[in-house]
Amino acid sequence: MSRPRLQQLRPRVQVLADRLPAQPAPSKRSGHRITGRVLQEARERIWLRDSGICGECGKLTNPPDFDLDHRIPLDAGGSNDDGNLQVLHREPCHKAKTARELANRYRPLPGTSLSLENAKRETTMALTRGFLIPYDLYD
Repeated sequence: MSRPRLQQLRPRVQVLADRLPAQPAPSKRSGHRITGRVLQEARERIWLRDSGICGECGKLTNPPDFDLDHRIPLDAGGSNDDGNLQVLHREPCHKAKTARELANRYRPLPGTSLSLENAKRETTMALTRGFLIPYDLYD
C-alpha cells in the first residue's frame, strides 16, 4: 500500500516545484563576496593571470599565502569580475592597502585621533563603526 501512495505524492511535489520561484544565479556584479569553489577557482585563475606577482609591492607570492583583493572594494561599487581582482601578500600588503582605503574613505570625528597603522582587522572594523564617519556626511 505504501508504494501507490508514494507514486501519488510525486506529481504533487512536481507541481509545487514548478510554482516555486527560481533562485537567481549569483552575479559577479553583486555586492556579495565570492566563497567556496567559485573563490578557489578565482584564486587560481587570478594568481596565474598575474603570474603570482603582488599588486602592491610587485614581489612574487606563494600560492597558498596570498589574498585575493578587490581593486575597487565591493562596498564602494566594485564587482567580483576578474578585472577588479588582484593578488596581494596577506602581510603587510593587503593590510596596508586596507588601512589606506579606510583612511581615504573616513575621517576621525572632531576631537578624536586615530591611527590604523598596525591595527588588526577586527580592531580596524570596530573602530570604523564606532569612531569614524564617512566623508560624504561632512559635505
